[in-house]
Amino acid sequence: MGKIILENLDDHVLGMLRASALVNRRSVEEEIKRIVAEAVAKPRVDKTALREEMAKTRAMTPPGFNVDMTQLIREDRDR
Repeated sequence: MGKIILENLDDHVLGMLRASALVNRRSVEEEIKRIVAEAVAKPRVDKTALREEMAKTRAMTPPGFNVDMTQLIREDRDR
């Protein structure tokens, strides 16, 4: 198993790690391992596919369609 050494970790970040480890009943090292494992397990975003999906969504909007979102938000908030 490899080793990673964290140097000059911000005190605030270290405090948050300690608090998270305490809540989850783990050591700080175990908590960091869990966080790193979750981070690398997340699927990466395929930017090309995302752009294509956004283009499809944009194509569904009629040309010249213009909505004042401010007005819609105000109406929704007033309900």
